[in-house]
Parts: sequence; C-alpha cells; structure tokens
Amino acid sequence: MPINYRSFRADKVVAAGAYASINNCARFTGDDLPPGITYLVVDNCPRFVGRGLRAGVSSLVVENCPDFVGRDLPIGIVRLIGYHCPKFTGPRPDARVLHLMVYDCEAFTGQNLQSGITHLTVQNCPRFIGTGLPDSISHLIVENCPNFVGQSLPVGITALQARNCPNFTAPNASDRTALASIAA
Repeated sequence: MPINYRSFRADKVVAAGAYASINNCARFTGDDLPPGITYLVVDNCPRFVGRGLRAGVSSLVVENCPDFVGRDLPIGIVRLIGYHCPKFTGPRPDARVLHLMVYDCEAFTGQNLQSGITHLTVQNCPRFIGTGLPDSISHLIVENCPNFVGQSLPVGITALQARNCPNFTAPNASDRTALASIAA
C-alpha cells in the first residue's frame, strides 16, 4: 500500500509495512521517511537526491528525479535501480550495493563504482563505455549504449549480454577465461 506524500507531513505518515512508494511529491527529500521501510520507490520527486535517507532501506528504486546523483545514499542499500535520472552517476565508492540497474541516465559512465557489485544492468546510457568496472561484477547486461566497447571487462565476469551497442566487440577467448556465456 503506497504512502501518499502529496500532502507530506512527517507527523502524519504511517508506514505501510516495509514498503513505501512516494510519487509526484515536490517536497519529499528522504530525510522524513518513517522507520521500518526497507523497500522504497521514489518517482517524480524533484527534490530527492538521496541525502538524509534513513538507514535501513535495502532496496531503492528512483525514477524521474532530475537531481538524483546517487553519491549521498546511506551504506546498506544492496539493490539500487535508477530510471530517467539524468544526473545519476552511481553510488559512492564505499557503498555496499550488490545489484545496480541503470536505465536512461545520461551522466552514468560506470566509472568509480565500488567493488562488491555483482550484477550490473545498463540501458540507454550514452556515456557508458564499460571500462574501469570493478572485478566483482559477474553478470553484465548492456543495451542501447552506443559507446560501450566491451574491452577491459572485469576478470570475474561469467555472463555478458550486449544488445544494440554498435561499438561492442566481443572479447577474445584469452580475455574471457571465466566468461561462461556471451550474447551479442
């Protein structure tokens, strides 16, 4: 059951279990989230940047938040999804994100991601090249990223999918000893 934050007042919020969805709220910043929320969806909240978000949130989906960058999130988020956030560059290097999914985020390059990410999905991110990714990534899905080349992939990668990436070149057999599956 989503929480209505249109007329957001921290003293009037009642948590709906461990899930909260905040939609179309110009005033929501994240710092007034009630305790006990572990799965949070934030959609079309222009002031949300992640700073001040209460610890305890382990899954975060952020959609259509123009100033969301991702660097100010608390440690403890293990699943992070960003949709249509033009300034999103990824979580800070000391974060503990395991699964990162990035869709339609113009600024995302994949540079300076923290070690520990095991699954990375990137779609429609024109600046994503794919170099300098952490070696902890075992599954990589890239779609509609015109600058993705596919060279210098993480050494621990076991599955790679690249679709509609015109500059992608499949790695040589000697460069992919751990790579069990590749789809292009």
